[in-house]
Parts: sequence; structure tokens; C-alpha cells
Amino acid sequence: MSTFSPKLFSAALAVAASQSVFAHDLGQMEKHMAKAEPYAQIVSKEAPGFSLEDPEGRKFSLGDFRGKAVVLYFLYTRCKDDCPLHSLQVKKVQDQIAAAGLKDQVQFVAVATDIEDGVSTAQLMREHPKHYGLDTANWVFLHGGRGRERAGMEVAKAYGLEFRPVGESVQLHGVVTHLVDPQGQMRARYHGLGFDSVSLVSYTAALLHGEHGAPGGDLEGHAKATLGPMDWVLSAVGLICLAVLAWAGWSLFNSRASGRDKIVSPDS
Repeated sequence: MSTFSPKLFSAALAVAASQSVFAHDLGQMEKHMAKAEPYAQIVSKEAPGFSLEDPEGRKFSLGDFRGKAVVLYFLYTRCKDDCPLHSLQVKKVQDQIAAAGLKDQVQFVAVATDIEDGVSTAQLMREHPKHYGLDTANWVFLHGGRGRERAGMEVAKAYGLEFRPVGESVQLHGVVTHLVDPQGQMRARYHGLGFDSVSLVSYTAALLHGEHGAPGGDLEGHAKATLGPMDWVLSAVGLICLAVLAWAGWSLFNSRASGRDKIVSPDS
């Protein structure tokens, strides 16, 4: 039996709001993110390409995911500190993407930066989705493979992220989650583990459904785009409907919860 999840429900509502209010003007969404999400960096450049393989030796390139938004991040599979936490954060984003009905339009790509032998790294990669509950239907783990053990680290460097070996099974590195749009343009970098997953999901939805606006970063140019009176009316109506839906869903959840806990006396 499925259970009601307020967090997933709120994520779905946020995505719906982003589609109704920001979808036709990504600049408005980016201006909002610049104020509300301190960990997000809006960028505008072509995402570096790569040629890697999964643990079974199947080849993948960034171009294979053209037409989908791509959530791309880098992991050292032997890491015991930030990388496991990063995987948990990505799991949260993946669940919210699915709850918002965007699962088939978003591809998650993890790239291993291990420079140890490719065989042992591939085995660790196979175990990774099981440990963190990641859905392999739209998630893939890639590395250089045997003989190209440094390829993942080189791709990370192309994305501006350095993984530096400092000892046995230890790499010093930052934590960044990259968002690439369906045309292969990098649109945002979420730094660290403190970013709001709903913010990333909402921006992803806006990228998928946006109709106007140049690629992100040129906020001054976006600010010149204005909404017409009817756009504001329709957006306001949409937000009101979403608010009513949220209130109704939350009230239903609370009433069911209180009903289970209530004890009715025989004389009532």
C-alpha cells in the first residue's frame, strides 16, 4: 500500500508551479534561484563531452542523452565521507523527479574518478545503486574502464572539478551536481550538499518545458522580458489552484491520520 509523502507532494507542486509561472521565461526562474538558492551557480556554456563505459563495458557519451535533461555528478567509489552523502542527495532528487512525472525526461549520470584497477572499480560501481536505492531505469554509473582508469578524473577536470589522490583510497575533492539541458548546454552547478533538491527539480522542469529565453546566465537580458496581463492572470489562477490542492491533500492526510488515532467510546 502506498503512503502519502508530504515532501514528494510538495516537490510535485513546486514543479507544477515552475511550469505554469516560469516555463515560458527561464530568466524569471534564474533570477528567483539567484536569490533563493545560495548553492546554485547559473552558467551558460556547452557541457564537455565524454566517452566512458558502464561496469559491463557498454559505451556511453553525453550525446547519447540528447533530448533529456542530465543530472551529472562525480564520485570516488572508495570514498567514505562526502560521496555517500552525495549519493543520498541525488537519490532524493531522483525520487522527486519521478514524483513530478519527469522520470522519462531526465537522465542521471554518475562518473567514477577512481584510478585504481578498472575491474575492482567496476565491481564497486555495480554495488552502488543497491546501497543507495538508485533507480537504474534513468541512472547510470560510468568510468574509463580497464586501461583508461584516469578517464573519469579527466572528465571531472573538464567540468572544473579536481579529484586529487592524497593516499591509499583517499581523494580530496569538492562536491558539485551539474545540470545539463536537453540541447547539451550546462545550465547550473549546485555546490556542496546543502542545496535544496526541490530547487533543482523545479529548474529542471522549467528547462524541459520552457519555450522562450536564451540559455541561462544572461540575467540582464532575461530581465527585459516581461509578462503580459493575461500571463499574470493565468499564473495567479494556477497558483491558487495549486494552493487549494495542497491544502486539500494535507487536510485529507491529517484527517486520516487523526482518524486512526481516535478512540471512539461505546456510548458515542
